Amino acid sequence: MIQRGYLRRDRHGRPLPPPISPIQSPKTLEAFERASAMVISCVREARMLTSREALALAGGEARNKETLYSITCQFAREEGVDFQDLLRDLENRFPEYM
Repeated sequence: MIQRGYLRRDRHGRPLPPPISPIQSPKTLEAFERASAMVISCVREARMLTSREALALAGGEARNKETLYSITCQFAREEGVDFQDLLRDLENRFPEYM
């Protein structure tokens, strides 16, 4: 049975992923800080898309932009961190780009 109020929701009413797990490797936490900085940089440069915007563009202009998923893929591949933990943490910090 799900308790009322247990699920956090974004501004569109969609359920948010669970909060950041306190049990994460230091490597994942460090990657989260760097990935967050990259998201903020992309937002400032107007290169950040939501997953729906990326799907709608599907090529062309979208190739020069980033999503939370693409940033997570990059950090998971390059640094060997847990993909799911990193994506969940970024979605919690930047729910408007889910």
